[in-house]
Amino acid sequence: MNKENKIYLQILELIEKEYDAKQSKQNYIVEEDIEFYNGKREITKEEIAKYFGNYKNINEVKKKGIQYYSKLPKEIKEYIKHCSKEVRQAIGFALIGKPVKILTGKEFQKDGIKLTIKVPKYYKEKYGGKVINKELGKVSLDLESVKDDIAHGIGSLKASAFIAVPEVIMYGKIFDRQKNWKNRCWDTFVIIAPIKIGDRRYIEEIIIKKDSHRQGLYLHEIEIKKRLEDFIKTYADENHPLGHPPISKLIIAKKI
Repeated sequence: MNKENKIYLQILELIEKEYDAKQSKQNYIVEEDIEFYNGKREITKEEIAKYFGNYKNINEVKKKGIQYYSKLPKEIKEYIKHCSKEVRQAIGFALIGKPVKILTGKEFQKDGIKLTIKVPKYYKEKYGGKVINKELGKVSLDLESVKDDIAHGIGSLKASAFIAVPEVIMYGKIFDRQKNWKNRCWDTFVIIAPIKIGDRRYIEEIIIKKDSHRQGLYLHEIEIKKRLEDFIKTYADENHPLGHPPISKLIIAKKI
């Protein structure tokens, strides 16, 4: 394990301890926590920023959700005004927020090594097999996660987007929570965030599964941003020549 990854895992360990200690107060990673990290491990703000983005913005996704929504085109705001506040903010973040990860589209492509081998290996070496979501706490990224995900289908772009899963979990916006999903004795949370593949913007959704023994990645999907925009506009237009909205596979489309 190289020095950079060791630093990341040190930070992650400290975040877990802080989260466990403050969970009941719903504390997030904020500037005062940086002093905690620095005092314990002499980790610089620049190092924090490298792995977690601008640390001052880490707990501002909810605030920025409001800003993003206010900047949406007028027709889209009009079409989604009946949605819950959480869904409106999530749509705003997904459509005009800064991508949480930029991909080439060549990540995790066919090379003779199974995804069930190379993806968990990447998660373990880079993230210690887990990341922290500011609301949910620790989220496992392991072989079980990858098997669950692939069981729902896989394509080249979706395979590539495995690499963005940690950032979507850490920086994305939760917009759906289900208790005892489909009476299967586990809860689910759906997180959304914008990503970029090459020069095209996409939206990535992740389902987190929480049961009695673990909380981890269950499924991720991606869709080009324009499709969700078209879905919203067409769904709201009763006189659209298509007569029905273009298909969107995103869960958030079902919330509109």
